[in-house]
Amino acid sequence: MMIELQCINNIIDQNNIAEYLEQGIDVQYFTDHKDQWNFILEHYKTYNKVPDLATLLSVYPDFEVFQVAEPAKYLIDKLKEEHLYELSVNLFKQSAEMLKENSYEGLRNIIAKGEKLLFSNTITEGTDINQLVTKKVDDIRSKQGCEGILGISSGLPELDYVLGGWLPGEELVTIVGRVNQGKSWLLQKFLTAAHTQGKRVLLYSGEMGAMQVAYRHDTLGMNYSNRQLTRGTITEFELQKYEEDLQKRADELQPFMVITPKDIGGQYMSVSMLRTLIKKYNPDIVGIDQLSLMQDERRGENKRIQLSNITMDLFRLSEDLSIPILADAQANRNTARTEEPENPELADIGESDAIGQNSSRVISLVQTKLGLSLLVTKNRYGENNKKLIYSWDIDLGTFRFVSQEENGSNNSTVASEPSLPFSNNKINSDAIDIF
Repeated sequence: MMIELQCINNIIDQNNIAEYLEQGIDVQYFTDHKDQWNFILEHYKTYNKVPDLATLLSVYPDFEVFQVAEPAKYLIDKLKEEHLYELSVNLFKQSAEMLKENSYEGLRNIIAKGEKLLFSNTITEGTDINQLVTKKVDDIRSKQGCEGILGISSGLPELDYVLGGWLPGEELVTIVGRVNQGKSWLLQKFLTAAHTQGKRVLLYSGEMGAMQVAYRHDTLGMNYSNRQLTRGTITEFELQKYEEDLQKRADELQPFMVITPKDIGGQYMSVSMLRTLIKKYNPDIVGIDQLSLMQDERRGENKRIQLSNITMDLFRLSEDLSIPILADAQANRNTARTEEPENPELADIGESDAIGQNSSRVISLVQTKLGLSLLVTKNRYGENNKKLIYSWDIDLGTFRFVSQEENGSNNSTVASEPSLPFSNNKINSDAIDIF
């Protein structure tokens, strides 16, 4: 290819291969002139300099020499484009055969591998931290006066004090709990709090439909009785007030998008699908209910490997798009068989402890005699093993702080009850499906 020849001539003429290496160029980018590239690279590694033209011609006398006016940056960009084109052509040829057998599999192959090609060929330069003086000072100044919340508030002040809110990137938060302990409720509590703060929200709901999510949103955001909403037992007066509140929030708040499997062709969500949806809806925060209902595009050998792949891809997605991603995951059932259950640990995460390893924060929850226990089992950006106890009225969606525990010590405080739009007796948690 002509672009390969131009690059080799540019490297020899300018005595500069370092710029190419910094941009991720290696032998895979060369088809017709890979031998010359390898020769130059080995010479550079051995003698710390690019060979001169005479040395190159002594080994490759037929090499075509000419002057190249374009700068290295332009040549590198064109080389990447040509390389990506060749890989794309091969991908479509392979996928065309798959489309004949299974159109869904063929299309999924194109999407998954196409995205991988795109981002593997998008190489950015590293960062010399010595050059971050001004940026670090500006960053610290931007945090002053934030009262400890550096990102999006969780809606629970005590948890914000421990975690500092959800950060804009490198943030995969996993909520771990056993069956019927309230994982989905807690996840939606965090998302509803973000929505109330004026943030755009995107939720992938693998089990619940959009209407069920919407009712929980109203319970958590406005403290309307979930039982009355879902069973239609509120009075006409209350229904009119409810409608007014809904319309006001709809006029004032940003979109809260819910995606279910039926919205994506009856299949489970993949990370590449999620990336596409994030770019479409431009949310400030993303929720996934639940991790086990996502599909691994790399087709891992078993569920453990699949979940490891998915969570690592989600963390990278958060980093790449600078957006926090919150998800819930199942804990092993056998850890609940005690009179007073303990919070699940990282090792208790069902099917894959890699979920915890790939997450930036992990919050485990369990319902105890004292209330809903939230334990920060992992906090990449701060302290671990902080346990917060809340009195939780599932019907009205209210969380009341009871106590904090750390390393066996106990420090208790009580929060005031929030005002509610209409009264309702507290109900047993078993009366509502809490997943």
